[in-house]
Amino acid sequence: MKTISIMLLGLTLALSGCKKGDDTDVLPSSTLPANYSNQGTLTVKSNTLKICLWDWSVVDGDVIDLLVNGKKLLSNYELTANQKCIDVKLPDGESWIGIIAINEGYNPPASPRVELSDGVSTQAFDILGYISKPGGYKINVRK
Repeated sequence: MKTISIMLLGLTLALSGCKKGDDTDVLPSSTLPANYSNQGTLTVKSNTLKICLWDWSVVDGDVIDLLVNGKKLLSNYELTANQKCIDVKLPDGESWIGIIAINEGYNPPASPRVELSDGVSTQAFDILGYISKPGGYKINVRK
């Protein structure tokens, strides 16, 4: 009986540290989640992209999470005037890129400028993110 009580106590302690995940913790999906503001669609010619982002407006303390197909590439990242670049590989077809605003800074919304380079061309766009509404773009890979 004592062994069962100790096992139950251990299980209770282990489970109490678990949290229910939010929408960003789901398995990667190529469909922009419904709770994201769809701000446009881009077409690229390669699966391999270089994604660069920075604060294009006022450097005012914007902090974001950057996601591609639900996979968090940057977490709690403060935007600056300097570019932060990441190489990614996308599947054929539809994908998405999005931001979750952790802090909108003193001049809302969170406002990263994003550049996607597919080796052939570079496309620049802005993603606006609010604390209450993440923003995103659809990306179509068309070779």
